Amino acid sequence: MDATSSSGRSNTRPARPDDMPPLGPEVKDRPVPEQKRRGEQWGRTAGQFVRFLIVGGVGTVVNMVVFTLCTDAIGVHYIVASVVAFICAVSSNYFWNRRWTFNWSGRPGVAAQYLQFVAVSLLALGVNVLVLHLVVERASLSPKVGQLTGIAAGTIFNFAGNKFWVFARRER
Repeated sequence: MDATSSSGRSNTRPARPDDMPPLGPEVKDRPVPEQKRRGEQWGRTAGQFVRFLIVGGVGTVVNMVVFTLCTDAIGVHYIVASVVAFICAVSSNYFWNRRWTFNWSGRPGVAAQYLQFVAVSLLALGVNVLVLHLVVERASLSPKVGQLTGIAAGTIFNFAGNKFWVFARRER
């Protein structure tokens, strides 16, 4: 006996008609290997970017600790202290980005790679200062807004330079 509701409709499920799609994904909807690779690459890049930001945060702490020690404990001029702090922070960032962010295990060329890393860091600083200048002088916004905007632009430039140049996986 067929169960019916008060509206007269059947409460039992009819057999699946041929025009209904199957319950699971069809073969044509499954990602092809290249799509899967792109998805994996995007996930890897996102993870690297998060680790890059964490390393940058640690680098900021290193920078401020060295800067404070140089100016307050040793009495070094703040400009000299800033340069020393920058070098220490960049060195720390290089070590952690090489080992953790980009998981670089290639042994040869550490000195050359470090110089590339410093070059990218200096260029990113230039991007930061340029954006800071444009935001303050052209857009007439506050220096703090300009600095935050410059940091964001510099960070993106810095990450791209490191991912695609300094720590790029080269075919051998």
